[in-house]
Amino acid sequence: MLRKTAFLVCSLMVLGCGGKKKDEAPAPAPAPGDMTEVAMAEQPKVEQPKVDEPKVDEPKVETPVVAEEDKLPVEAVATEVAGTVEVKPAGSDAFVALAVNAELSVGDHVRVSGDDGMLKLRMWDDSIVSLGSGAEAVINPGADVANSSPSITLLNGTSNLMVEPRGENQSVFMVYTPAAILSVLGTEFDVGVADTGTVKLGVEEGTVQVSSQEGSDLMEVAGGKAVVISLDGTTSKAAGVVAYDAEKEDWAKWYEAESKAAQEKIAVLTTATSERLEVLKKQMETLEKNIAEMEAKSAELVKKTESAASSDDLKAYDTEAAPLVEILDENTLANRENQRLMAMMTANTYMLRRLQALVAAGVIKPSEAQAKIMAVARTQTEWVDAYDENKIDRLRNRYKRDRRMREVYLRHHPRGRQYAVKAKIELPAFYGKIPVKVIKPRVVKPKFIAPVKYQPRQYRGPARKEIVIRPVTPNWHAARPYAPADPTRIERQKRIAERVRRARPKVEVKILVEQPKFRHRRPVVVVPGVPGVVVDPRMPMGHDGMDRDGMDNDGMDHDGMGHDGMGPRCKGPRDMSPECMGGRDGMHPAVIVVPPMVVPGMMPVVVPGPGPRVRGPQPVPAPEPPMARHKRDM
Repeated sequence: MLRKTAFLVCSLMVLGCGGKKKDEAPAPAPAPGDMTEVAMAEQPKVEQPKVDEPKVDEPKVETPVVAEEDKLPVEAVATEVAGTVEVKPAGSDAFVALAVNAELSVGDHVRVSGDDGMLKLRMWDDSIVSLGSGAEAVINPGADVANSSPSITLLNGTSNLMVEPRGENQSVFMVYTPAAILSVLGTEFDVGVADTGTVKLGVEEGTVQVSSQEGSDLMEVAGGKAVVISLDGTTSKAAGVVAYDAEKEDWAKWYEAESKAAQEKIAVLTTATSERLEVLKKQMETLEKNIAEMEAKSAELVKKTESAASSDDLKAYDTEAAPLVEILDENTLANRENQRLMAMMTANTYMLRRLQALVAAGVIKPSEAQAKIMAVARTQTEWVDAYDENKIDRLRNRYKRDRRMREVYLRHHPRGRQYAVKAKIELPAFYGKIPVKVIKPRVVKPKFIAPVKYQPRQYRGPARKEIVIRPVTPNWHAARPYAPADPTRIERQKRIAERVRRARPKVEVKILVEQPKFRHRRPVVVVPGVPGVVVDPRMPMGHDGMDRDGMDNDGMDHDGMGHDGMGPRCKGPRDMSPECMGGRDGMHPAVIVVPPMVVPGMMPVVVPGPGPRVRGPQPVPAPEPPMARHKRDM
């Protein structure tokens, strides 16, 4: 037995040494099927097939084809672009670069950034809006179905407006901000919007009517004067009027003071903004219901009025048209209120998201008590994302309704027929027989909609002789050269452009939107000098790197730390500290997702038990080389 054991050990030693003999003796050829490790090393290397790492194809987000009847009207054109200027078209989730001569439609959101950023917009009535660096704005629909004026919502930063004179019976140019509504009665002025939502208005010439955000009349501001309007809960309040010199105004100092105030009042501002959004939501729902009832009633009256017109009976027509004229006046009131609600929803939603973005970016650092208050306010506005997604439908429905009511207004309202004559709009011959009636603007007592507080005053400046109609053809700006009523404005615009470049906030925070795999987008906070982070739109995540297990809604497990043990230790799912910001409301940065590293031979980790299944693309193990197989078999 000992001899057999010794013989076996010697044999193994010989094999391990490669059967070494004399140095000059060639190595014996290995027998087929009996390749040793040394023999394998001497064989020509066989190139192993390359195994590509699994790739996850990004979903293709194709630009939807918009039907002709769903296209929103063009309201402005970009005549001058400097620095970084971007636009997020209505119904889109992505900002894209804005080029010179690009046309802007209702609902488009523009923003300007960079040290030398500046955007000059020429509205369809030849009014000029200049936006400085850090400024953001959204184009509003007009308030009237005919003889309307452009409108814009200023969200942040400094802007200058040169509004052209209004025509006869034309509605005023309206500017919406988080804290105030500015009705332009014929003027040139500067507007600044701070992080607190506070608005500073400096009038250079003319007069501006200032109303609170819910429409209550506050004051008028004349040329050479300025006023600051701040938010006070769900309403607004104005400070005293002071002298204003546009060239000497220190906007940077004002923005810095407001930024400090935002730090101190972050919780109060967030709560008040959430409360205002709740009020606006209820008002919008009620108004839309009332408008539907009013439109149904107007359809009945239109049939009777059209029947009288077709019979060529002026007396019967006057009888049937009288109640319809009242509804058309109320419709104008409803349109103006709808414009106010949509603009204020946009302004307050932006303000809420900007406050949260400032916290996430570390610009504002709330205390623990402030964070708790903000967390409660956040839960009250989770519906805002759904509202944003449906906003494009609201804009399109309103535009279609306006086109229907416009035809009725031009035929059956005395002011509508007067406008049609001046605008050279052809009507059926019967309406030319109706005697001209001068109906002065009056206070409308609504029957269908709730009483409306916001009542803009009449334009007071020099009247415009010709009527400017919103163009419906592309490249209208090229066919109609810019010719302001005051030619000196062309030269003044150069000085204004330089001024708005200087009047900028020090802190620049963008709210970006990641292109998602699903419809619900999640904004990402980006600060200067910090590249945008890639976030996952709340896809499940867990032990296997692809699925979530044991995580609650803030992307952390219940003790506030991720499964890798490296996540921030948060104080619960509503922790508002910058490193713990997250949630399902679509208004906060999501958890940063680091793609799993896949190396040859890597296998997916499967957690035993009734846990989640392995989802999504899995790492593919590479085939083992023959040497590895030989080692394994030994």
